[in-house]
Amino acid sequence: MKNPVFSKGIFILVTFLFFGLVAKSQTTATMKYQLVYNLCSNKYEVHFVAQTAFNLNAGNLRVAGAGVGIVLPASAVDQPLTVTSVNGGTWSDPSQVFNYSGSDFHKVINTAAPISFPSLTSIPAGTDILLFTFTIGTQPVCVPGVRLFYGQAAQASGSSCSGVSQFDDPTELTYPLPDPCSNEMPGNSDYRSSFRHLLTATETYRGNIENTGTACTGFDFGDLTTLWGSARAAIISPDCDNNGVPDGNGGAVWAGDYVDAEKFQNFSADPNLANGDDLVTVGGRNDEDGLLSPVIPLTFGYSYDFIVKLNSNQTGKTVHYGLWFDWNNNGNFNDDVDGNGMPAFYSGSGVTNSPVLVPVNVKIPIYNSNISLARYKARLIVSDVAVNSSMFNATIANGEIEDFQAPSQILPVTFGNLTAEAKNCSIHIAFDYLTQQNNKEFQIEYSANGNTWQQLATLSNTGNISATHYSYVHTLPAAGANYYRIKQIDVNGNFSYSKTVIANSICDGRTRIVTYPNPVHTNLTVVLPSGIGKSQLRITDAAGKLVSSTTTQTSFNTINTSMLAGGLYQIQVYNAEKMIYTTKFVKE
Repeated sequence: MKNPVFSKGIFILVTFLFFGLVAKSQTTATMKYQLVYNLCSNKYEVHFVAQTAFNLNAGNLRVAGAGVGIVLPASAVDQPLTVTSVNGGTWSDPSQVFNYSGSDFHKVINTAAPISFPSLTSIPAGTDILLFTFTIGTQPVCVPGVRLFYGQAAQASGSSCSGVSQFDDPTELTYPLPDPCSNEMPGNSDYRSSFRHLLTATETYRGNIENTGTACTGFDFGDLTTLWGSARAAIISPDCDNNGVPDGNGGAVWAGDYVDAEKFQNFSADPNLANGDDLVTVGGRNDEDGLLSPVIPLTFGYSYDFIVKLNSNQTGKTVHYGLWFDWNNNGNFNDDVDGNGMPAFYSGSGVTNSPVLVPVNVKIPIYNSNISLARYKARLIVSDVAVNSSMFNATIANGEIEDFQAPSQILPVTFGNLTAEAKNCSIHIAFDYLTQQNNKEFQIEYSANGNTWQQLATLSNTGNISATHYSYVHTLPAAGANYYRIKQIDVNGNFSYSKTVIANSICDGRTRIVTYPNPVHTNLTVVLPSGIGKSQLRITDAAGKLVSSTTTQTSFNTINTSMLAGGLYQIQVYNAEKMIYTTKFVKE
């Protein structure tokens, strides 16, 4: 039954049932619901998040009287939900559409089935379980503001209720719009969120996580304590391949090599640390990598270069930064001055062609008993628009927020240029570093698919602190794309990665370009890899003058050299206007 006042606002409630056995110790277990929009799958997700541990019976979590309420704003499309089950049985939205105070209600139900975890005997606290996904109608479109139900309880009698259930999170009292009580809805149906054990009838639902309405983008947050306030930046391109880099070429900007998309802000629990997210992801990635500190210890009144590393997934993009220092560690980024008596705020920009390193000269404040150079804080905001000093607690439309506790992140190595180029059926890798300290060695890693990596070589540190160049030749690359990165390992065993570069090889690593005989009297044979396509075979003399050129698409080629005078020559193989092989030979 569709109501004509739908356009004023839509409340969609998802109520589900799934049954089974519960251990006695489960009576104290609690959980919350979470609703997020997945930018990679283009679907809403409903999660079960364990606040305390749940014991399982034979790998099953069985409950009854459970329900999740979901509220859609008036801007949502007037269609039933398209639901995809993940855990807990089969989910569907067969309900009617009801009207309550200008709002419409749906009911998503679940057939009776346990949430099964065959390999587990318990669910640890903090476990996040995806129950089901849905779209509004059949269109995978994000509508800002979709949220969870605000958990009002039903009254035993009367037409309204004045409070929330004893099981709801007290923080939900601060939400501005209370949802209707169950007995205020059509047929007195129970639409509120709940989660009850089947046998003990114990209510374990304690409210919702981040219930202010879904956003249609990813975010990165500052992660100092609440004393330094909130700051967040939208990540406009998702990272669907989970490599720490926003996908595509959409003009996303960030600091360092990697960025972290977070569901909600995690403040640090320690006032002396900036570790609210502290995300060192799979493979050792560190997303707090945009500010490189000079060698410590710092000295009052002296100047040092801090390095800001700017990045984008769009070549030639201008990326702006703002850098604040809280030298007196009081939670205020706007009351500090540097050694020249100027505000301790720095801003600028760089144009990215892969990461760009921008030095920021900072003069440490003159000695003051309120300043501890071992406890200062720093905040780096990167944006696609200019950053000013008042924006330290701002919401940035495209960028990243990084917070640092002194000493700011000091990497053993500041990488410079890294290249990989196909030559003669090999890949030539070259890289350099701008500065280094406490670095032990470099490992060159290779992947044929960009996901699975193997070590090619280990290069010892030269001991130089200033810029130094390294090179390596990969002699057996795969045909097609080859991925390379540099892993640096410091003397304490810590490590970090360079960016990843790609080189395309037309060789398969087994079939090589071969020329013979050498010296040659009459016929020079040139063997090319099969499937190489149209190529040019060029011969030049010792002075570099072109004396012969042949176009071929075959693997075996014979060049008559009888017209050449005796001496030293060079044969070059060009494919797609690029020289892929060269070698010298002697004409008798």
